[in-house]
Amino acid sequence: METISLAQKFRIAFPDWPAFPCSCAVRQAIEGPQTDFDEAINVVTRSGHHESLIRRLLDAHPSSCQYLPSYDSQLWDVMREAEANAWVMEMAGVGCPAWTQQQRGSLDLRVNHLWVEAKTIHLSHQELAGKTDFAKRAATYLETDHNFKVPAGLIRKLDCDLSNATTKEQRQDSGNLVVFFEIAFDWPPVQDRMKASLSEWAADAEQRTGAKLVLCHNFNWREPFDSSF
Repeated sequence: METISLAQKFRIAFPDWPAFPCSCAVRQAIEGPQTDFDEAINVVTRSGHHESLIRRLLDAHPSSCQYLPSYDSQLWDVMREAEANAWVMEMAGVGCPAWTQQQRGSLDLRVNHLWVEAKTIHLSHQELAGKTDFAKRAATYLETDHNFKVPAGLIRKLDCDLSNATTKEQRQDSGNLVVFFEIAFDWPPVQDRMKASLSEWAADAEQRTGAKLVLCHNFNWREPFDSSF
């Protein structure tokens, strides 16, 4: 089957993209082009979910309305759902999931006995601004052999997103929950220690909630750095 890029998929979903402002994520992905999601896009397309993905893109980023910056973040949320979809099929091997998010507050994907919720962890503007100073302090911690811990703000984000997913899962009649987390930032020079600390959080969170967690870093859905599934 012929491969398709994210830019091509966006051209299909948004034929009027040249009218979008230059700051719009759709236009930037097409003109860039953005390629990070291409592999996941192709897995989803080969599985027969082309139309479902197009509908999700249009729900997240309506082209019939005046452009809002919030549409861009919603658009990338859909692409994380596509990554979770690809992970379920290619790596978990439990079947071909279907999009279930037909109304606000529902989980993203369903396959057999599993519900799958995709979440993305970003840095806030304040965290980005303080990233350099934190990295310097973190390097000092490593040199002096102190225990490194993930910043409390990131833990709060993870806990909040996990709580949101488990609340949605409790509304369902049956099924088990898998939460697919995409960690969408780099934080050298403590990247490995950061991942190890996030894995510690995941182990504790699974004990508390009973959910299965998958932690991926920057588009690498084929090789999660932590997964209990």
